[in-house]
Amino acid sequence: MYFLWIILYSFIYMASEKVSLMLNVPHMVTAISMLLYWTVLFLFLYKKGQLETYGICLPRHKRMAEYATYIPLLLMPAINLAMLGRRLYFFGAGMSFEPGFVVWDFLLLLSCSFGEELLFRGFLLSMFIKQYKLGAFKSIVATSVIFSFLHVVNLCSGITLRYALVQGVCAAAVGFCFAVITFYRHSIIPSAVVHALINITSFSGYSRNTVSLGEGKTDLSDYQVVIYVISAVAYLVYGLWLYQRERLKIKGEKV
Repeated sequence: MYFLWIILYSFIYMASEKVSLMLNVPHMVTAISMLLYWTVLFLFLYKKGQLETYGICLPRHKRMAEYATYIPLLLMPAINLAMLGRRLYFFGAGMSFEPGFVVWDFLLLLSCSFGEELLFRGFLLSMFIKQYKLGAFKSIVATSVIFSFLHVVNLCSGITLRYALVQGVCAAAVGFCFAVITFYRHSIIPSAVVHALINITSFSGYSRNTVSLGEGKTDLSDYQVVIYVISAVAYLVYGLWLYQRERLKIKGEKV
């Protein structure tokens, strides 16, 4: 059943983006559609008493020091800020990144951050482990690969295939870390927060890119491609180290 939610999410997202472009109001229809979609899904899980089952709860930490686990995950937002020159503005309509990055962009990126974590690190990870019995590591890898392929929908936002491929590689590596943390902390909240920071800082001129879809697509420079690929490798190494550390810790507690 939850695969249907994912399919429905992709369909609504792509259809809404096309309608937004037709109306010349980039992301407005998409933001409203996504907010409604996630609200309905949240209420559905709340009614079934499954919020905590899928990680919609605070992470389980025995010590405050364990929050340091999340600090390395801030690498990608930091790189985005450095590479794309993002500066923070405050407009009358609300918080915005650069002129043209309006409230619809902000709401869309926030809603997608939470929703994608729920779908991939909540639904899929739990389903692969509990229903398909893949085991923790295989389930973590599977969700990361599927999450990577989902980023093909960003081609609708006016980016080149190379840009989308780089996003896919980064998404797989970052998604691996997110899945490891969700599995061991039983919460999607940390990943959703970092995911939101990555999304908000990720696109250079995000709104304008979509508007200029008919004039040309947005791409990354060769230098940016190299930096993002290296950061993806760093995330993957950290995720593998974290998985091994947590696995050994649990094994030691059982002895």
